[in-house]
Amino acid sequence: MTTIRDGYDLLNDPLLNKGTAFSDCERDTFAVPLLLGDGAPVQVDQTNNSYVFPGIGLAAVATRARRISDGMLMAAARTLAEISPARRDPGANLLPPVTDLREVSWRVARSVAVQAWNEGLTALGDAAAVSGAIQSRMWMPAYRELVPAHG
Repeated sequence: MTTIRDGYDLLNDPLLNKGTAFSDCERDTFAVPLLLGDGAPVQVDQTNNSYVFPGIGLAAVATRARRISDGMLMAAARTLAEISPARRDPGANLLPPVTDLREVSWRVARSVAVQAWNEGLTALGDAAAVSGAIQSRMWMPAYRELVPAHG
C-alpha cells in the first residue's frame, strides 16, 4: 500500500497529488512535511478525472468528433495548466477549486473542440460554431422548488 509518506519520499517533492483527497487522519498519521520552499504549508490537491474528462467528453459529443486524438488530450492538459491558480500565485493550489469545475469543463471543452476542428475530426463548419455546439449540449441543473407537505 502506498502512503502519503511513500509518495513524498519517492518524489522528494511537496507537489504531491493523488486520486482522492487526503484525509486529516492520513496527513496526521504520516506527518508529511508538505511545505513550499519558503516553509509555508500547501494543500495537496486531489487530481482526478473530474478536471479534464467532462470537458473532453463534452467536446467530443458537441463536435461529433470521429475520434479523440493525442492533440485533443494535449489541448485539455494545456488548458488545465493555463487556468492553474499557481500560475498567478506560486503559493496557490496547483488546480482550481472543485467549485469551479463547471467553468473548467467549459474551457477544456472549448479548447478540445477547437483542436478537433483544427485536425479535421469534426464536420462543424468553422471554429466559431464550436462555442455554440458546446453551449447547446452543456447540462444545466434545474431543481424544483420543494414545498413542504401540509398535513
